[in-house]
Amino acid sequence: MAGGQNATALCALYVLTHANGASKLLLDVFGEVSGAHTRMAIGTENMPFNATTEVEAGFWIKV
Repeated sequence: MAGGQNATALCALYVLTHANGASKLLLDVFGEVSGAHTRMAIGTENMPFNATTEVEAGFWIKV
């Protein structure tokens, strides 16, 4: 999979923990080759609906 992932976490202390969990999920589901990705993790003061984590992913599908 070529593409990227953006993760925004509410708590700056745990921002990498949230992003690591999302990255691990992609690798577990798609494998180390297809699940390899880039990512960006940032902290924010608040998010809509009191969400603690937001993950945005884009996928390219080969047919």
